[in-house]
Amino acid sequence: MVEITPFTIIDFFLRTAIFLGFFILFLIMQYKTRKVSRHSVALQLAILLGVIATAIYVIDFITYTSWQDDQLRIHLHLMMFTTITLMYYSWYRHYESFISLTPPLSRHLPIFYLVALESGIATLEFVDLVRETYIMAIISHFTYIVGILSFSLAWRVLKSVHGMMQERTTAMEFLAINAILLGNVIFFVEDILVTTDIFPEFPSYYLFLLGNFLILLNLLLLISNYALHPNYIFRIPISIHTILVYNKDGILAYHRDVKSPGAPPLRLRAELLSSILSSIKNVFDHMMGERMEVTNITARNHHIYLHELPQKVGNIVLIASGESLLLIRSMKRFVQMIDESIIKMIEKHYIKSKEMAEKLDPLVLKAFPYLTFIE
Repeated sequence: MVEITPFTIIDFFLRTAIFLGFFILFLIMQYKTRKVSRHSVALQLAILLGVIATAIYVIDFITYTSWQDDQLRIHLHLMMFTTITLMYYSWYRHYESFISLTPPLSRHLPIFYLVALESGIATLEFVDLVRETYIMAIISHFTYIVGILSFSLAWRVLKSVHGMMQERTTAMEFLAINAILLGNVIFFVEDILVTTDIFPEFPSYYLFLLGNFLILLNLLLLISNYALHPNYIFRIPISIHTILVYNKDGILAYHRDVKSPGAPPLRLRAELLSSILSSIKNVFDHMMGERMEVTNITARNHHIYLHELPQKVGNIVLIASGESLLLIRSMKRFVQMIDESIIKMIEKHYIKSKEMAEKLDPLVLKAFPYLTFIE
């Protein structure tokens, strides 16, 4: 048995609190996804991995203080660090979706390479194909480096978002990201001190406790943010210029020029554009089958996003000057709000634009709350 000291007691309570924090955040995500909104798969996966990793974290403490089984602890550490790394990677993909459809290679490859390399090394160590004392140090170093890289990107994204929105919700999430980023820096420094023994007299366990406290602070901020404001990410402004809805015959059912923060107005011939897009979609359907759906067309500085309406009665089209998966998810929210009466109106060959606007304007503003209409 290991001697129980004030440090071990504080360590145990911090580990348990972090596990409970992840577990509560996971429950909030599940409840809000079902009742209010649809959070990103990457974010939900990150929180689930956090629950698993911190459960292993608590079990590791119990085995250390009770049995001191070195082989069991090695396996627990391998599982814990690999799970934490995958959690950081999933969190990175969540914040990357704020600013792009697919991560650019310049940002994605370094993080993905470290994640893949660490997972491979941990697997070899777990099945005893590699037996070197320094392997565990390499794995822990990689974990904290992935955390620093992931949350450095998140910091940059949220700094820009908070600058645009200036809301309490973005301020809280920005503060949470600062806490977990600083926590990973402290963990990395502590890990270097322990594994290299550079300063053997330095009480590195204080850094360990400080890092855990910052992770707990991050979770408390995220819990309060997502419990009170689950839909805030859908209010993040995206540069949208025009919204169109046309039916399967290419007839324009709805058209609004809109204004969003940082997006100049863009005047288009909506009737002509709806016919062209309908023709393009029909060509792709005939050439590649209906399973091959056109969802994004890039035209120099602008992107044209398409999403099929319920019962395949037509499409919603957004013209924007930026890329974001949040925009795709907002389009899905809009489509899910379309009821049977609106579907019947869109199917008609003669569509009264004023009646359609009265029906769809509220749905547009609900799905894209940062937009204003240009009359």
